[in-house]
Amino acid sequence: MLFKRTFLLSGLLLVGLAKAQTPEETALFSEERLFGTPRYQAMGGAFTSLGNDLSGLRLNPAGIGVFRHNELNVTFDFLHKEHRLGPFYGNTGIHEQGELSLSNIGLALPLRQASQGDFEWALGINFNKTSDFNQSYTIIGSQPNNYTLGEYWGESSANQNVNNISNDAYAAWQAYLLVDTITPNDDRFIRDTNASYAFGVPQPDGSIQSSATTEFDVQQYGSSGITEFSFGGNYDRTLFYGLTIGIPTLNYTRESFLTEYINEQDAAPYNARNYTYRRRSDLSATGFNFKLGLIYTPSPLLRVGASYQSPSWFQVDQTYEYDIAAQFNGPPFQGVNASTESEIFSTNQYHYALRRPAVYRLGISSVIDEWLILSADYHYTAPQNTDLRRGVSGFNISSATLATYQNGIDNRFSPAQSTLAIGTEIRLNQRFYLRGGYRYQTSVYRPEERALATSNQQGFSAGLGAQFNRLLLNLSFSQQRRDLTDVTYTFEENQVIQNVNIQQRLLHFSGGITYRF
Repeated sequence: MLFKRTFLLSGLLLVGLAKAQTPEETALFSEERLFGTPRYQAMGGAFTSLGNDLSGLRLNPAGIGVFRHNELNVTFDFLHKEHRLGPFYGNTGIHEQGELSLSNIGLALPLRQASQGDFEWALGINFNKTSDFNQSYTIIGSQPNNYTLGEYWGESSANQNVNNISNDAYAAWQAYLLVDTITPNDDRFIRDTNASYAFGVPQPDGSIQSSATTEFDVQQYGSSGITEFSFGGNYDRTLFYGLTIGIPTLNYTRESFLTEYINEQDAAPYNARNYTYRRRSDLSATGFNFKLGLIYTPSPLLRVGASYQSPSWFQVDQTYEYDIAAQFNGPPFQGVNASTESEIFSTNQYHYALRRPAVYRLGISSVIDEWLILSADYHYTAPQNTDLRRGVSGFNISSATLATYQNGIDNRFSPAQSTLAIGTEIRLNQRFYLRGGYRYQTSVYRPEERALATSNQQGFSAGLGAQFNRLLLNLSFSQQRRDLTDVTYTFEENQVIQNVNIQQRLLHFSGGITYRF
């Protein structure tokens, strides 16, 4: 059997990838969860008008002008994720995982304490985690008398030259899962609509009785974060202003294994026992953005904050690879092992530019007699304005291919995404604080797309704080919920294998230490 093919140009491969994964991967750039200092998390992230918190600088750089002391903060998180899976061909499951990570480390430096009516200045440097992509699970379901992946590859490739069939079907052919015929010119053609060893027993009417037990295994890792340099100040402790330069980063790896165990097998070569279709995507990106912000406090009872976050310009590197391995009850052909596999097909590395749209934030808060803080935030962005381009340094990918990606984003992403955050802090005495918050964020997807992608998310939070001279200890807990749909195998808008519905519950514990000097 021929094992080399010159068709594997990255553009052809990526056209198939665009409809299956690119919108989901692009959505990662717009995903921001409740990470940061424990005080920030406990109050739901409602800090656009408050300041005096290093994670609050993510929202409004004017908050750097509120600091009265030099501060160094370090925060660690423990995440407990629960995924309720299914139904997947009638089967359900629960997968739980936990992980420890660094959520925030930062430094605030007021440069000059001025007399009343004069200006004060401050600097800040800060790293903040913004999202976590870790997700691993396995689910198995039976699909009796249903449509198998092997059947799809056989039918979609029937009577075609092997050099013209889809990339996935070509890999299946390399793994000896598809039947071919040879012409006098030594051309190879997939035989007919039943030309698959990868499913059941031929029936008297020429059809194939197919049934399989399907296993879907996902191993996904990665996170996003931002390093920010802030400069700002205030005038007369009434008007606060700031500028932040941000360097956002994102790293993401996803590897999935779709295995079908055939329930009916015939004599060789129709005796495939099982086969696994493996896909892996690696993505890394570094970007740039800036923020401008103001906080105005006409009285202690009223604080109003507003900020503008510019579009984020990213340079993205990505690779994608896949292969197919099969197990037969016996050798499918003379001289062939019972265990077969295709080549590992890879795009190599390709590079392109991505622009995430601007974010607008507005906040209002009140500080009542220094013992009660009430705060509310509203954030707005337009995910549909996400833009993909080859850029001046792009390689291994064409503008035409990116235009195909862009069409998927335009059709699936929402023209508006909103976040509402509410927080409160109660000073119990000179040492202890009690905090609480609520956060609601709409999905990056259009309402009609959310059932097949990611739903809106909401969560509640609470926390405690204690001050011991120059040392501050803070703890927080939050619970966040959302629904996801994991796409198993869809090609050219045809759903071949049932998708996996996921109810995700995130329990988030954080602890931080702040030192004032």
